Amino acid sequence: MSEQNRYGQLIKFINIEIQKKINSQLVSLPDNPPHPTGPQMEIMSFLYENEDKHIYQRDLENVLNLSKPTINGLVKRLRNANMINLLPSTNDKRYKEIVISNMAKHQMKKDKAKFDQYIVTIENQLTSGMTEKEKNTFHFLLTKALHNIKK
Repeated sequence: MSEQNRYGQLIKFINIEIQKKINSQLVSLPDNPPHPTGPQMEIMSFLYENEDKHIYQRDLENVLNLSKPTINGLVKRLRNANMINLLPSTNDKRYKEIVISNMAKHQMKKDKAKFDQYIVTIENQLTSGMTEKEKNTFHFLLTKALHNIKK
């Protein structure tokens, strides 16, 4: 396989760079120890935005497109940092509902706009120099590639 056709490797490198940028920005947030990682912040953002819904680990797996072991680790670290609480499901005691903690709600209220702006800035950097048509095509192709690989 030629160097230019290693799409997966290129996508992985882009993802690593995006995560580095997000994590470096999160560390710079004032009064925010412990500093969450990008994936942890994504979970907290999702829980914050969907506070009125019952959220379970499988929901996070589906929404964030991460494996069960990865979500397990993220949930465990967030719970240990008192950012989330696990409550027995009212429907099925085998499942634990994931709820954002009051401390994390306060933090999200304070920091979510900054986090969202970091994402916009990184996406603008990623698509810098692209026309709107190229950005639309880029999005279409990435979405199609994700769909293809999930088959």
